[in-house]
Formats: sequence, structure tokens, C-alpha cells
Amino acid sequence: MVPFLLCLLSFFVLRVPSLEKGCFPYISVMWSLLQLLGVLAQVKMDRDAVEALLKPTDTIDRHVREIQQLEEEVQDLEYKLDSLGQGVKSLDEIQLELNSVQRARYLI
Repeated sequence: MVPFLLCLLSFFVLRVPSLEKGCFPYISVMWSLLQLLGVLAQVKMDRDAVEALLKPTDTIDRHVREIQQLEEEVQDLEYKLDSLGQGVKSLDEIQLELNSVQRARYLI
């Protein structure tokens, strides 16, 4: 867009001699507007670059929050597993108890 407007400005300045003498203030205003347009285009490009850099950061932040939430859930589940597992006998202990009950039964 800016190159097109620069080309247009050069057309008026270089190709139309009648505008050179009486229209200098208009050309000056047009030149100022072109410079402003160039600055705005640069600002937009910079903003787009910053937004492109922020997207991965947002994704990383989201993943960190998910990991923290999952860590809390895992800790809660581990606590429940530990508290529910208290008093549970191992398979060997159950087998020994079964054998002793069977022996006692045969003795009766």
C-alpha cells in the first residue's frame, strides 16, 4: 500500500507541472500522510510479530496450569489410595490365614 501511494505522489510531483507551483502545501500534507501510513504499517507488523510470539507462551502457560491441576488430582488419589489401603492384608498373609483356618477345620 505504501509503495503504491509513494508512486502516486511521485506521479503528481514529477508528471503534472501545474501542481508543482500552487499545490506544495497539498503535497506536503500528502507526504505527511504517507509517512504516517508507513508508521502505522510498521506498528501493525510489529504487533503481529508480538502476537505470533505470544501464542506459544499462552500454550505453555495453559499446559503448566493443566499439569499443576493434574498433580493435585494425583496427590488426592494417592492419599485416598493410602488411606483406603490401611489394614489390607497381602496375598501371602491371606494364604497363611487360609491355611491355618483349613488346618484348624481338619483338626475339629
